[in-house]
Amino acid sequence: MKSALLQEQCKALKLGSVSRIYTQIAFESSEQSLTDLFAEYVKTTETGAD
Repeated sequence: MKSALLQEQCKALKLGSVSRIYTQIAFESSEQSLTDLFAEYVKTTETGAD
């Protein structure tokens, strides 16, 4: 479930796809979660999916 606040924040930061992909990232630690999330985000921007 995506929160409206998360969607607004991602939009303001120009990270639109983050609000769509964050639920796909396994959480083991804060650092791992963020690095995996940003890696996935980079993939989506490189393919033009954002």
